[in-house]
Amino acid sequence: MAWSEKPVKELLIGSSSMPEAEALGQLLSQAGYQIDLATRPFHAMEKLMSTNFKAAILILQTEDRSWIEFIPVFNNLLPHLPIIIVAEPDSLETERLVRQGKIFYYLLKPVDMTEIKAVLRDASEKAGV
Repeated sequence: MAWSEKPVKELLIGSSSMPEAEALGQLLSQAGYQIDLATRPFHAMEKLMSTNFKAAILILQTEDRSWIEFIPVFNNLLPHLPIIIVAEPDSLETERLVRQGKIFYYLLKPVDMTEIKAVLRDASEKAGV
């Protein structure tokens, strides 16, 4: 499937850091994706329940574990939703905690656009898009 087909259209980006979420959202918007942002896990859940997102990208902050705690909730309510994690490269504890839930992919900051595009392409195949 060619990248220009952009199989995953609607993405939710969740992060406690709005500047990081907006920056990634802008890059992905330029690639043709429809982006929605959430700054709190509860807001993300509300959006996930009302819109047919093809994937969720959670940008984790070292000091904020709330997104990690919500991964099992996302898994239970939307078991087929690919969850992509973006985290600091030096946080083995974060990676260990995140991998206890069901995630699709674990990306390290800074995000490489080639890598995230490939991950989103794979996520679309998983989601059956």
